[in-house]
Amino acid sequence: MARTSSYLPGVHGPTNCVRVPQAPIHPASQWPSIYSAVQFFLETYPSPGIAMPFPEPGLRISNMMRKLSQVFGGDDQVMHAFPENSINVYINWPGYRATQKRISTLSGTITRLDLVLSLCKVILEWARDPEPIGGPTDGRWSVGDGQAINPHNIFVTELVHRGGSSWQVKMWVTQDRF
Repeated sequence: MARTSSYLPGVHGPTNCVRVPQAPIHPASQWPSIYSAVQFFLETYPSPGIAMPFPEPGLRISNMMRKLSQVFGGDDQVMHAFPENSINVYINWPGYRATQKRISTLSGTITRLDLVLSLCKVILEWARDPEPIGGPTDGRWSVGDGQAINPHNIFVTELVHRGGSSWQVKMWVTQDRF
């Protein structure tokens, strides 16, 4: 039986983290935003002897890439109702040009685990060479190797439908930078 995190009302961030302020993208679309957000939680056991897992919001990219995190509901086919074979994922990081990357939905069979791994790869690929917007920027949000924010320490909490095949990833970073 697949476990789902859809019962959780709204995503709060990981402990001691701040949400990356992203303006919602509004691409030209034939469809309204009709699909539920896909939420990502770390499956934790709060204390020994507790048989039921406790979902902790957000998955750290570095842990996902090293396969150190257990994803709550990881086997759920989270795009089964989505009719397209791929989605366009948008990253709208402060101080940088918005970017879009395509991820296959495997005809709706992609699991929550595979989707979050794909998102982590997209974020890391973007962070290797982000394109700054001209003008002064808030240095606290600079991202990349040797910058204020190490992309491996970004947490992914949610993928929000913005219409059509457009989705936006919600990210958090540790609040020690702020």
